[in-house]
Amino acid sequence: MQTLPARHRLVKDAAWKAAEPTLREFDAALRTARREIEAVEARTFAPPRSTNASDTILAGEIRRRLSELKEDERRAALETALAEGADEVVAAALHGPAMLSGMSAPQQASLRDRWRRSRHGDEIERIDRLKSAVADTERGGALLVGYAASLADPQIIEKAEASEAAAKAALAS
Repeated sequence: MQTLPARHRLVKDAAWKAAEPTLREFDAALRTARREIEAVEARTFAPPRSTNASDTILAGEIRRRLSELKEDERRAALETALAEGADEVVAAALHGPAMLSGMSAPQQASLRDRWRRSRHGDEIERIDRLKSAVADTERGGALLVGYAASLADPQIIEKAEASEAAAKAALAS
């Protein structure tokens, strides 16, 4: 017949042995999902940057003009650019610091999000689903760890191990 501490130690070891493969699968799935989220976010971050000198000059002129507009006029101009597919206007506003276009960082982030959703809606929905799955998997992993840890009383095991160590020390002296 086993002692109470021995049974707790046995349950603890069995619980972690059972949980460990699942936790490894969770970790692998999380790494894969996070890599995919990063890849899709990079692909859909903003319209392509200008690749030649004339487009770069045009982007600077667009930013200058946007910064000169009143806030409501700038917002209307950017909404029109989004609606008409004028990605060169949106790209100019997104590829420079927000202040160069007369926007705040939150306004620029909002513009980026609206552009991404209008041009890459399916992929953005996929990112949202992946982020939700990541959160669910992290929560599931935490629940599994908590459950496995709750199956045995660590205080009973610690007291038994301390007593065992004290007995070995007493026998050794």
